[in-house]
Amino acid sequence: TNPQSNYFLLRCQRVAERRIRNLSDSARAMLIEAHHRNPFVTSNLWPYALRQASIIRRSIPCKGRTKSPLELFSRVNVRPKIRHFHQFGCPTYVLTAPLQAGYSQPRWDERACVGVYLGHSPMHASSVALILSPCTGLVSPQFHCVFDDNFETIRDPGSYTPLTLPNKRLLSI
Repeated sequence: TNPQSNYFLLRCQRVAERRIRNLSDSARAMLIEAHHRNPFVTSNLWPYALRQASIIRRSIPCKGRTKSPLELFSRVNVRPKIRHFHQFGCPTYVLTAPLQAGYSQPRWDERACVGVYLGHSPMHASSVALILSPCTGLVSPQFHCVFDDNFETIRDPGSYTPLTLPNKRLLSI
């Protein structure tokens, strides 16, 4: 065996292992942050967090460079739009199916369903999000979404107190 080829293989292996560790650390941080802010996010969602960490890593220029790895690889000067990036695990409000199809619905019916943002859809445009439905547990690509990146619509899980019924005497008055 050639000593130069062994050195090259060892160096590539170290670079790959470091990259995997960095992606894993980023995904773990995203999962922990989202779990602290949204109780529907669990460690079972790690593949989505890892994919989102990879997408972010490819889309942002490295330190000391002006181009992202995606731009360097494709040789196209097109930077992904920052507005398509959202906080992993944030509450997302998806327009109901009849409204998405262009139909009307009764005025007082809900117009949106709550979901959890899990990153970009790998099969669609970068503006299409993967949304987890807490009711069904299913993940689906959605286009008509409003994102709550600051988790303002979720109560603080640490301050959650169960609903208690009022005293029966007060109800009978």
